Amino acid sequence: MVRIAEATHQPVEALVTQSAISNLPPFTENAPTDIQPELLRMQIVDKDELTIQNSKFKKFQTGI
Repeated sequence: MVRIAEATHQPVEALVTQSAISNLPPFTENAPTDIQPELLRMQIVDKDELTIQNSKFKKFQTGI
């Protein structure tokens, strides 16, 4: 991140802030109330589980 900051003439702190803001999960209160609990659960699923579910979804999409 230091190299990016130097190359773009920005403070490292600005890049850290931008990174944190862009990686924050979206707020769920704008979603329909019936799916809000599921959206909140999705925010805490670990990466391995996401990888497994993504693989299943791709197989579903392609019909494999």
